[in-house]
Amino acid sequence: MSTHVVRLFLACSLVAMTASLAGCFQNSNYPAIPTSRGYAEDPNKPAAEAAMVAALQYVASRWTPGQREFDVSLAPNALPMADYPLVINLPLGTRKMLYDRIAKKVGPEVQPATPENVTGTLPVFHVTRVWLRADHGTVDVLRPTPELGPDKDGKPIYQKITIRLEGGFKPWNVVHARAWYPGDEQAPEFYFNPQFDVPTQWRVSQREQVHKDLAAFDAAMGVQPSGEPVNGAPVQATAEEVP
Repeated sequence: MSTHVVRLFLACSLVAMTASLAGCFQNSNYPAIPTSRGYAEDPNKPAAEAAMVAALQYVASRWTPGQREFDVSLAPNALPMADYPLVINLPLGTRKMLYDRIAKKVGPEVQPATPENVTGTLPVFHVTRVWLRADHGTVDVLRPTPELGPDKDGKPIYQKITIRLEGGFKPWNVVHARAWYPGDEQAPEFYFNPQFDVPTQWRVSQREQVHKDLAAFDAAMGVQPSGEPVNGAPVQATAEEVP
């Protein structure tokens, strides 16, 4: 077999292998990074889902709300399910199917954020960042700290935990966790679990956000709302959009 044929065979094999690993390796940013255009921002990807589950399991199992200290009894790489009821607030645009599935994977009593359960007594954990670079990932989770009491405005104090992960061929593994000073970062707006599962939820949520931002700008400028949807398109998912 000639050298040219061997090189061609190896090249084709490499292309096939790369295609087969599409679900394992992913470059994505949530939230978006202006200098990383072209990277996916849609959180509804297998790699992003697995990274969020690993980060939430790690944080919820080691920083129990109401307890000041980090639980050192767990193995460094262990990712046990949360054994108490809590609420998770996931990135904007997460579709219902993933929202429900991630909650079940994090713990048997974990609930997706809804207008009803975020006003109760359950602790709420927020995922504010999911950055993936091939087999490396970074996820930020805001954990509640009721043991510290409310801040000067009467709002809950949150502590950001930055989780570094490695994965690729294998499931995501937590290699480093950094706890930031409590109160350094405020909790984001709630993105509630959608009523329907829509495959295009990311685009639907983006339209909703644009409409909301325009309405806020008009209100600040004293402009009366027209009541027209953005670009003539609906700004929220309906049952008719579900395939």
